[in-house]
Amino acid sequence: LQEWQQLGRVLEMALNQQGPTEANPERIFHYYLPVFFWVEGLKSRSMYKNKTLVVGLSCPQGGGKTTITEFLEMLFKSRGMKCVVASIDDFYLTRAEQQQVADQHKGNRLLELRGNPGTHDIPLAIKTCTELRNGKLGHDVLVPRYNKAAFQGLGDRADPSEWSRVSTPVDIVILEGWCLGFEKIQSESELCQHPSDLRAVNQNMDEFSQLYDLLDALMVIKISDVNWVFEWRAQAERGMIARGKTGMNEEQIRDFVSRFMPSYKAYLPSLYKKFKDLADHVLVWEIDQNRKPIAAMESDKARTATNAKL
Repeated sequence: LQEWQQLGRVLEMALNQQGPTEANPERIFHYYLPVFFWVEGLKSRSMYKNKTLVVGLSCPQGGGKTTITEFLEMLFKSRGMKCVVASIDDFYLTRAEQQQVADQHKGNRLLELRGNPGTHDIPLAIKTCTELRNGKLGHDVLVPRYNKAAFQGLGDRADPSEWSRVSTPVDIVILEGWCLGFEKIQSESELCQHPSDLRAVNQNMDEFSQLYDLLDALMVIKISDVNWVFEWRAQAERGMIARGKTGMNEEQIRDFVSRFMPSYKAYLPSLYKKFKDLADHVLVWEIDQNRKPIAAMESDKARTATNAKL
């Protein structure tokens, strides 16, 4: 109990810097800390004690990926452990490569801009995560960074001089992304139920899913209504504008998020049903529209799956 209180105070101070909300105690003690202790528990197992634990985090845009990964880094640092976060966003193709994809799929809104599978450099992501996992003492790994503001918001991979330099070995690697865990639709009849633009994205899922071979464990943030992403994105843009930064207006937000909706609607149901097949250890947290935790499920191939209402 004392340990929970101490770590809870650390998170409370961090959350208060973002602005106190009524949900803070719930998020701290029923969400962030349980996730931390779950990952820490995996790391303490004999099979991971002397190796880097690679954990995937799948969460819709605006669902709190950045917040939870920042807190995990903070908490593991307080334990004297090195936790490195890599975002699938940082492995987007360069602007020139993305334009080539758009030209090859003229008229396809899902591949016109960055975002959907087919717009990432998967070999680079695999190479980087593998180097982080296998790095020895004294070895540095460059982790790419992506500049979303480049080319008037179209984005481009940052110059290597701006990439993060990580000294290995590291204890934990977290790979996060909005579409992590999505798998190819194999049934033609099922594919026909979705917009035709999704076919090209679906073809890219074979390469994208190669990332899953890297994962020892997977965390899934589950939502019941994908339309929440519109409001979550609007909240983020309003926050950017309030801080004096450039943000999208309502029309731009709707256009941007709508390019992701076909993938959410096509692949999320399967992820929520078949998550147990994606990694040896899986933790699913369901959140509501206010990002409060409402239910949890753990699947461990060495144990029996458990469910909990919060």
